[in-house]
Amino acid sequence: MANEEHLAVLRLGLLDPQGGIGGVWNEWRKENPEIIPDLSGANLTKMNLYGVNLKKAKLQKANLSKNVMFEADFRGANLREANLSGAFLFGAHLCEADLTKASLIGAYLNGADLTRANLTSANLCKAVFLEYAKKGRDFTGADLTNANLTNADLTNADLTNADLTNANLSGADLKNANLRSIENSENSKNLTIQQLQQAKNHKLVVYDRGDYVQLIINKK
Repeated sequence: MANEEHLAVLRLGLLDPQGGIGGVWNEWRKENPEIIPDLSGANLTKMNLYGVNLKKAKLQKANLSKNVMFEADFRGANLREANLSGAFLFGAHLCEADLTKASLIGAYLNGADLTRANLTSANLCKAVFLEYAKKGRDFTGADLTNANLTNADLTNADLTNADLTNANLSGADLKNANLRSIENSENSKNLTIQQLQQAKNHKLVVYDRGDYVQLIINKK
């Protein structure tokens, strides 16, 4: 359950016509660096959280759907089972965030940094990853085990060392995606022929080696 004091500080920003939520909240965090915000289970939907500092915050099962969270800082935050459906996360910092079983259906993750994020069993169905501010989609080392990436636009995404075990890639666009780390490596065990057949626009030649799939980059 969320800490009522922390919620009160966050809501104070709604009354600030200048700094807004981000200004009031971020100032409070600067003054109280030892406090780990607990907003778990809170209903924070349809709020403007532009640039808000939620680094390492406890947000498990929080409702953040349809929020504007451009360049928000979620580094190391606990977002397990959080609802981020339809959220605007342009340029958001989600490095090392725990998004296990989180709902990101239809979320806008343009330019978001998902380096080493845990997306195990997360639902990214119809999530948008179009490039923003010349930044690509960074899934470096991300755990996408069982993630739902149905129809996700992963154009130019960096999937270096990402774990795609049992991920649903049905209709996912892998055009120019960086999958070179799994070429001729043990990481290729994380993908199956069936997964790649469901995806589109990848440049991988698939060889079935029996116990695993060997992936070779098509240089053409």
